Amino acid sequence: MDLPVDLPADLADYLALSEFAGSIYADLLRVHAKKLEGADFELCLRETYDAYAKAFIDAHEILTDTILRETIPRWVFHWVSIRQWYGYKLDEYATLRESSKWDFVNKLESRIAYWQAESLSPSKRPESPLPGPSLSTKSHIVEQFRRHIEHQGELEHERRLRAIREGKEAPSEPQREESIAGQINRLRRECNWTEEQLAEKVGVTTRTVQRHLAEDSMPYARHIATYERVFSKQLEREVVIRKMS
Repeated sequence: MDLPVDLPADLADYLALSEFAGSIYADLLRVHAKKLEGADFELCLRETYDAYAKAFIDAHEILTDTILRETIPRWVFHWVSIRQWYGYKLDEYATLRESSKWDFVNKLESRIAYWQAESLSPSKRPESPLPGPSLSTKSHIVEQFRRHIEHQGELEHERRLRAIREGKEAPSEPQREESIAGQINRLRRECNWTEEQLAEKVGVTTRTVQRHLAEDSMPYARHIATYERVFSKQLEREVVIRKMS
């Protein structure tokens, strides 16, 4: 069948999916109607994503990581541009800077995670006369899930650090009246690092670290931020170096 002109042309590359073009288009128009009625922009983005992802499941197409993170976000962007949700037609997705693509895909992260889970459900897997997915396919699915969990952990770590700095959450370790030098040295020993190893991690000279530890020199804010980052990564918890009151 001919695709509606508002749908991306490469949707026809998925032969099974193109059979659902009419229902996809109907779902997209319903989302657009909600947007015109004042629904939240990012909610409409997520529902547009769902319309495409659901079609893949209905068509018994495998939702690969490329489809979830590249193909469907590009199709969502195409719909947003065609329908001028920003008030004007956007540039082609392929011409966007990588940072702009990352920002756009990040708005869809919750739906990507949801449909990754749906694709792992036995009842949602494509019908096949074969006994089951190959070992390589299983390994690919496990790797997708691992990368998602790792990404979510990084986001949570950044959120916790911001909340602690803003005083909205308590740090995971008890607060002590301790100098900056004392905190850095205590954390260095906890990591079992020498002064030379710490200097290498932070990207400064060993003499600079020694001056910080001896309180001969107060670390700059950028140094403190780097200390926090390397200690947090090594100790696998949120570390915040506090100034003395």
